[in-house]
Amino acid sequence: MDLDDDKKFAIIGRVYTSSMGELNQFRTTAGQILFWSSGASMATVGWVVSNSENFDSQERIVIGSAIITFLIVASVITRRIETYLLEVAKVINKIDKLHKAFDKHAYIENNTLLPKEWDEFGADNWREPIFRKAQLMYLQMGVICVIGITIA
Repeated sequence: MDLDDDKKFAIIGRVYTSSMGELNQFRTTAGQILFWSSGASMATVGWVVSNSENFDSQERIVIGSAIITFLIVASVITRRIETYLLEVAKVINKIDKLHKAFDKHAYIENNTLLPKEWDEFGADNWREPIFRKAQLMYLQMGVICVIGITIA
């Protein structure tokens, strides 16, 4: 099946639009997982600390372990979303390159259509900021959880 250039660009446009939608949806999902897991973890730690006289050390260990397990699961899910998002970003970057969005003079005299830094989007060393923050937040919440439940 041989397609003319207009049909090819129409298909590429649909792929681009779909990929950008997926990218935004997965960013939102990762943010929601981070937000809700942070809130649930901190609320649980606060509840344990404020009711510490009702829990013996063994119960606190079980609750702390449950929170840590929950954070690990949230971290793994977030990492899987990041891996998938990286593949989507690679597709978007290929289409940007196909459209010469990083080539000087292709659209704008003496400039590129997109910032040159965006050419890293989808590269193996590229990291979406929400995911860097999420991994750090999960680690911080784990430490706060252990400290909070230990001193309760």
